[in-house]
Amino acid sequence: MATTPRRTSRRLASWLGAALLALGAVAAPTAALAAGTPGGPATTGDSVYVGNRVGYSGTGIFPVWFAGAPTGDTPDAWAYCVEHDVDARNDVTGTIGNLNAFLGINYFTNPAVQNSVQWVLTHGFPTLSLTDLEKAVGISNLAKNDAIEATQYAIWRYTDLNFDASWRWETPNSEAVYWYLVNGANAHPGPVEVAAPATASITGPSASPRAGTIAGPFVVRTNQATARVSAGEIQLTDAAGVAIDAANVRDNQAVYLDLRERKTAGTTDVTVSATASGPTGQIVSVPLPENSVPTAEEHAQTIILTRASDSASTANLAVSWSAVKVTDPTVAPTESSSPSGPPTPGSPSPSPTNTAPSHTPSPGTPGSTPNESGAPGTPEGGQTPGTGIELPHTGASAPGIVAGIAALLLLLGAAGALTRRRTQRNG
Repeated sequence: MATTPRRTSRRLASWLGAALLALGAVAAPTAALAAGTPGGPATTGDSVYVGNRVGYSGTGIFPVWFAGAPTGDTPDAWAYCVEHDVDARNDVTGTIGNLNAFLGINYFTNPAVQNSVQWVLTHGFPTLSLTDLEKAVGISNLAKNDAIEATQYAIWRYTDLNFDASWRWETPNSEAVYWYLVNGANAHPGPVEVAAPATASITGPSASPRAGTIAGPFVVRTNQATARVSAGEIQLTDAAGVAIDAANVRDNQAVYLDLRERKTAGTTDVTVSATASGPTGQIVSVPLPENSVPTAEEHAQTIILTRASDSASTANLAVSWSAVKVTDPTVAPTESSSPSGPPTPGSPSPSPTNTAPSHTPSPGTPGSTPNESGAPGTPEGGQTPGTGIELPHTGASAPGIVAGIAALLLLLGAAGALTRRRTQRNG
């Protein structure tokens, strides 16, 4: 039956798949944005989803998903209100814009106020973790809702009041964080640099890794100063096998997997993550229920975006390696019907038809007896067991054959001489 092109392509695909599996091929890197950036960075004009506000009832922070709908428990960013006197909406789709796209009429239209708000976001929660805020302010036991309240009050101080007021603090810690943020913003009136969203990727070597080696290189790429790399229980090293600081890997740095103590095949995931927390320099304009597009005259509360300290861009690479290839050049494979194990002292040597000699005896070697069809000590057919190579009929067998022929000629000659003598006598 003729093989069709479709059947041929299927067979080829099957053979290629089996070959890759046997080689323990390195899988292509899979970019997996997680831990705060599952939807990737948002750009002007994108639709985003604004979730339910969390925090105290009077203050709070909005979770925002860039995909236009919730994608998991961790949002892509968080957002604070920049319009105290405008009603907020939850569970709604808004539109991303830059700071100049603000539709409101309060103090946030002033670039200097925008700079102060950006400084508050850069040094407030969740850009700084609760632990980092405690260290910065000099307090302890800071609750998340207190940190949110302090950051929101500090923003409203610039966007809606433009003076210091006595807010209704929930706790002394909330007030302490507030004054830390306001005093810092007042001391730094200049523009605040907005960090770009973090990027992270990793690529593997072209050759398949093998146990017992230092496998690599795996090249890390990120737009941040450093990235964090992990490989499960596998130690990360440089090309010389020296351990590296896996929490501070630079852009374009090559890392290696230390498989020197491994003997068998295995797999692991090499993960690289980079963090860029802080304000995004973007706002979200939210429509009223009766509007499909927010306008300056009719819109819900405008919110401003910031990334949390645990927001990270993460890339993952699945890696497989093959087992150590064990070879011993001192051991030659043989095929023997004789019992295994070393010979017993004093026992007769194995039959030459069962075991190949370690070397070819030289002519005249004591104990070497030519067989009928091959060299001395070789099996019938002149082949060394396990090799399949025919040996030429030379060596000790040639003198034996010559001597036999010579003896035969002498006997024939002697017989002829006797015959002639008897004939002469009888004659």
